[in-house]
Amino acid sequence: MTVPEDWLESPLENLQTTDADNMGCNVELTPPTNPPLAARYDHHTGFPIEGYLEHQQFAPICCLFVRREVFEDVGLFDHRLISGGDKEFGNRASNADYTQQFAADVTMYHPTRNSLDALVSKDLRVGRDLCQLQRYHPDRYGTPGVPPRPTGIKRPNRTLPIHDRLAFSALSTALTAVRGVGYYDEYLTGTTDVDGGIPQLDDRTE
Repeated sequence: MTVPEDWLESPLENLQTTDADNMGCNVELTPPTNPPLAARYDHHTGFPIEGYLEHQQFAPICCLFVRREVFEDVGLFDHRLISGGDKEFGNRASNADYTQQFAADVTMYHPTRNSLDALVSKDLRVGRDLCQLQRYHPDRYGTPGVPPRPTGIKRPNRTLPIHDRLAFSALSTALTAVRGVGYYDEYLTGTTDVDGGIPQLDDRTE
């Protein structure tokens, strides 16, 4: 990822002028020249940060700012999760009544995933994470073995060329199925971490 020179000052100023405890900033995906289908799809669907904050109460770790006192209170990220630790942490902080906001004027730049292999790898990981969230936090995410309602199918914008809309719809459906494969692979092969738990700041090794 790349950031402008004033990137650190801008979000800190945002936090200092608001009462937010957690803040997610804007992420702009940057495709290559003459992007292939995978890059165009990723650019169209990736990182709706404001929507994540509004509807799912978290911001991805790549663009997340958190006040230290939040970590001191609710603990750190759950190290047992291969993915989705940002969602679990954000939900945990939200449940503890910490406020979250979106900083639209603070932007980071993230390259697109430019191959189908990269998209498949991501969705396999996300599928495994959905099962792990249920395994380690069933009170919030449900019982393992019953996957959550699919959220991977995104309707392409009607302003896109018709061939992209058709391709994106087919690819989105296929990747949702890939998440299902990842979910059930984790369900059948994963094991519960009996030594698990949420680490606190004072648990760290210096």
